[in-house]
Amino acid sequence: MRLALADFGEDHPVSFAMKHEFPSAKATEMLDTLFQRMQDCGCHSIPVMSDGRLAGLMTMDNLRELLLIDETLQRRSAVSVFTTQTASRILSARELLGGNRKG
Repeated sequence: MRLALADFGEDHPVSFAMKHEFPSAKATEMLDTLFQRMQDCGCHSIPVMSDGRLAGLMTMDNLRELLLIDETLQRRSAVSVFTTQTASRILSARELLGGNRKG
């Protein structure tokens, strides 16, 4: 903002300072792909398009947060599967060893 004010002054419309060409994303694009593209272009935000219309705006902060949430959920899911499988194996082992007997 300061650079735009220094270059153009206060008496110019936004169109003098804004970018006119920039990358965009499709609403169906995968988060990790978009993250990589945004890093490559040094973009802090990118418009998201759907059917040729603006559907929203993705910022790098939003994207990092979503990827962190996704990673956390995947870890929880892996732990849950591991725990369920381990519990099932323990129960099966107890049954084989006769651990189900009531005393």
